[in-house]
Amino acid sequence: MASQTDVFIVGAGPVDKLAEVPKWGRADNISPRNMEIFSKPSLRLIGDELESISHKVSFMSSFENGVNMGNTPLADKTCRYKAMNTVQAQSTIQSVLEHRLRELGVLVERRSVVSDLKIDDNIVEREGHPVTLTVDRLAGEDDHIAETRCVQARYVIAADGARSSIRKMLGITFDAFDDGVGGEYHSASMDIKGKIDIPNFDKSLCIMKQEEWGTALVYPKNGLMKVGVMLNDDSKLPLDRSSPQEKVFEKLKNILHPFVLDIEEIKFYTTYTIKDLTASAFAVKNRVFLVGDSIHIQSPKTGQGLNLGFGDAYNLFWKLHLHHQGLAPSHILDTYSKERREVAKGVKVDAAAMTKVQGGAIATKGDSMGKQVLDAAKRTKRVSLGVAHGENAINSVGLAWNPVFPLLPGKRAPNGMLGREGDREVWLYDRLVIAYGIYVLIFVADPRSDPATIDSLKAINAHLKSPASFLNRFRMKERNIVNVLFVTKAKPLAELQELAFLKDYPVVVDETGVLHEQYGINERTKNGGVFVLRPDDVVGGAVLLEDFKVLEEYFDGFLISNVVESKVSKISTTTIFSFLSLFAVFLSIAYAFTQGHGDSWQSISTPFLDTLRSKATISFI
Repeated sequence: MASQTDVFIVGAGPVDKLAEVPKWGRADNISPRNMEIFSKPSLRLIGDELESISHKVSFMSSFENGVNMGNTPLADKTCRYKAMNTVQAQSTIQSVLEHRLRELGVLVERRSVVSDLKIDDNIVEREGHPVTLTVDRLAGEDDHIAETRCVQARYVIAADGARSSIRKMLGITFDAFDDGVGGEYHSASMDIKGKIDIPNFDKSLCIMKQEEWGTALVYPKNGLMKVGVMLNDDSKLPLDRSSPQEKVFEKLKNILHPFVLDIEEIKFYTTYTIKDLTASAFAVKNRVFLVGDSIHIQSPKTGQGLNLGFGDAYNLFWKLHLHHQGLAPSHILDTYSKERREVAKGVKVDAAAMTKVQGGAIATKGDSMGKQVLDAAKRTKRVSLGVAHGENAINSVGLAWNPVFPLLPGKRAPNGMLGREGDREVWLYDRLVIAYGIYVLIFVADPRSDPATIDSLKAINAHLKSPASFLNRFRMKERNIVNVLFVTKAKPLAELQELAFLKDYPVVVDETGVLHEQYGINERTKNGGVFVLRPDDVVGGAVLLEDFKVLEEYFDGFLISNVVESKVSKISTTTIFSFLSLFAVFLSIAYAFTQGHGDSWQSISTPFLDTLRSKATISFI
C-alpha cells in the first residue's frame, strides 16, 4: 500500500555520484540578497552562522593588462549585507544548513532513488494526491535494489540538478538558449592555498584580462582562493579540457602578470564545458515544480546556480503554502513559472555576454576588453540584489500602482536602515516579524502638521477595522495573512490625540529618512504612500494614501477571502535531496506549512543524496 505525503522533494547528490560530501570546491559563495533571505525569522540562525564563518568579498574589480579598470560594489545601500560571503567549500554551507535541520528534528539519510513518476489527471481536488512515485532503496557496493515502495504526493519539487531525472521522466526537454553559449567554451576551476599580490585582494572578486593570454577570475575565501580560467579563447595559448594542468597554470601565470600567484597547495581542480540550457517547462499541472539547476544552467563563473536555487525556493514556498491552505486559487502557482522564466532569460543573457567577452569576443568600438568584462559582470550582479518580475496578478502594475512611485511592482523592496538600538543596526526587514506574511507598508513621513494626511490615516484605520478589510477577510486560524506596518519619520505619533489609534498597529520610525527616500516618498506623493510587500520581499503594489481601498480588489486577485481555518489537518513532507538549494526549499516549505498544522513528516533516503527524516515522523525501513 502506498504511503501519502503532501510535498515530496527530490534532489541530486554531489556531481559524479560521490559517496560523500566533497571537502573542497563547488558552490562556495552566498550573495548579499541570499544573506537577506537567511536573516528572516525562521532562518535567522542560519544567516547569523554563515555571517560569522564566511569571508567577505565587497567589490568586483576588473584588470586589463595589469591595470585596474574599475571597481563596483557587490551590493548597495538598499541591502543590509554589503558583501558576497565566501567559504572554503560547498560542504561548509551544507553543514550549517544541516545543523539547523537537526535542531528542527530532521536527520540526514542516504541512498534512495525515484525510478518512476506518474500524475493522475483524474485527481483534481486540492486535497488529493495525484502524483505517484516509485522509490527504490539501494544497498551494497553494487547499489542493488533492496526495497521498492510507492509514495503518493500532492506536490513534487524537483531540485535534482542539471541532469534531473524527474525532468526527463516528465518529458521536459533541456535545450540551448537563444544567443547563449552552446558548449563551445571550456573552463578550469580550482581551489588554491597560497598568496597573490593583487592590491586589496582580500576584499575583491577580480576579473583579470591579458590581451595576449586570456581571462581569469580570482577571489578569496577562508584560507584559500577560487581561480577560474577560460581555456579555449582567442589568446596565444588556447587550451581545452584535456590540456595538462601544467599548461593551464602557464596560461594562468601570464594572465595574472604582473601580479604573482604563489601556490602552496592545489586543493581542488576540475574542468568543465560551459553551456546555457533551459527547461522547456518549469512546472507540470501545478503539481510538479522544477527548481535550481533542473530549470537552467549557465556559466558557473557568474555564481548564480546556488544563489538562484535559494531564490527559487523563496519564490515558490509561500505560493504553495497559501494554495495548499485554501487561501489562494491555483493560478497563484502559475506565477512561479512565469516569474522564473523571466529570471532565467535575464541571467542567461548576462552570463552568455560575460562568457563570450572572456572568450575573446570583439569589444565594442571605443571600449576596452577589460571594461566590457566589468560591464558584463555588473549586469550579473543584479541577482545579488534581487531580480525584477513582470506584471501578473501579484505584481499589479495596472491595478495597484501609481506612476508617481518609481518603485515598480515586481522589484525587490528596498531594505533600508531605520536606525540603531545600542550597537545594533535596525533594518526594515527586521521589523517584518511575521514569518511568510504579506505586509502592507504605510509611509506617512511626519503627518502632525498635515491635516489631509491625518484625515487619510483616520480613513485607513476605519477601513482596516471593518469586516470588509483585507485584515479581516484573509486569515488562517488566529493569524493574519496580510499584516500592516506604519512607517513614519516622527515619534511617537500615537501621543497625538488624533492619531491615538496607531497604538493598535506596529509603527517603525525611519530616523534618517533614508527609507522614505528609497521608496520615493516626497512632495510628489504628498508625503505618503502604501506598498504591498510579498513574503519574498518583492513589491506587489504601490498606491497613494487616498487610494488605499484599491488594495481590496488587488488582494481579491490572488487570495481567497473569508477563510478562517484550512481544511487540511496536517502536513507531511517526504524529501530526497542533497544539493544546497533543497535545504532552503525544505526549510522554507517545512516551516511555512507547519505554521498552520502539525509537525508530521515522512521521509526516505536516497543514494548519494542527502535525505531528511524527522524524529517525530512515520519512519520507513
